[in-house]
Amino acid sequence: EAFNAEELVKKYRRRLPLSRFHDCLSEYGDSVKADLVGLINDQYAVFVSLSGQMKAVEQKSIGLEVPLDESRGFALDFRQQLDDILHAADEKLARRAEVTARVRELERFTRNAQLMQRVRRALTESEVLRRREVDGSPLTGCIVLENLAGDVRRIQADAGSSAQLAVPVETVSAEITGLAAERLQPLLEELGQLSLQCAVESTFQVAAVGHLGRCLVALRRSGDFTAALVRVFVSPVLDAARSEAGEGSESLFRFLGVVESRLLPGSSARTRLLLSFSDSSTQLHSVPGLSVVSDVLALPILSYVQTHWQNVFMPAFPDAFAADFQRCEALIATCASHMAPSERHQFA
Repeated sequence: EAFNAEELVKKYRRRLPLSRFHDCLSEYGDSVKADLVGLINDQYAVFVSLSGQMKAVEQKSIGLEVPLDESRGFALDFRQQLDDILHAADEKLARRAEVTARVRELERFTRNAQLMQRVRRALTESEVLRRREVDGSPLTGCIVLENLAGDVRRIQADAGSSAQLAVPVETVSAEITGLAAERLQPLLEELGQLSLQCAVESTFQVAAVGHLGRCLVALRRSGDFTAALVRVFVSPVLDAARSEAGEGSESLFRFLGVVESRLLPGSSARTRLLLSFSDSSTQLHSVPGLSVVSDVLALPILSYVQTHWQNVFMPAFPDAFAADFQRCEALIATCASHMAPSERHQFA
């Protein structure tokens, strides 16, 4: 066990005065020396023999000193060479990784540039496709626009932060959005007229609108599609309901009654048509990510109420406030009951 003088002093300095402690150590030291001398005297022959053996070992070690120093030098040189080789290998691997990354980036850029060229070429031909009709319908052009939007979305996902493709992608995206908007408005207006007469879930206009909706969603312009649905199918009903509700303290109550009878799920062919575009619909023309009940029906209705009945949620008149609040709450509950779980969670 290693001897520690400092720990020994700390241990005994409070038990003994320093002078007494010094005397004890001196006496112990003299005793150890006397024991050592006595041991040497008793085993003197062994001690002398051991001393001679140690001198022989020392002489042999002197002869090994030079070869060991040379071996040490060789080992250090070999280690340095290995370090140089490993360093050079690391540099080459790093350069290889950099070249590989550049090659992959070039391949990705080439692939996206070719896809962008194909999209632009198709857009140039879209003037012909827009005038071209199949069985009297513009369905072909809508399908082409959806496919082009999917290509643009793939370019955006694959190109990442490529500055060379950022501007072309935005330009092409805006052009496709414009073409889709040109087609969407008249199709929705035609559907709005047809929905007043019969169920239109299976007409080519419905399929075309579904393609255009998926096109806008792919271009991250789902808000444009939602706004178009509200503008054509919901806003006219709200304006007509407000006119029928008239004025007075119960106008909101009457307004919500008309809206509930014409717009809430299951109330009309118009609403069934809107719900068929929802993400939760099983129809082939459904639009992924589209929440019809919340974004096309519930939120526009509540926004319309807040715009035209600004004091509806201000309890200045307790009786009217309670009745209006309960009717709005019932309307929201009815809408929520027709939402898919994910849509209801987002709406809440």
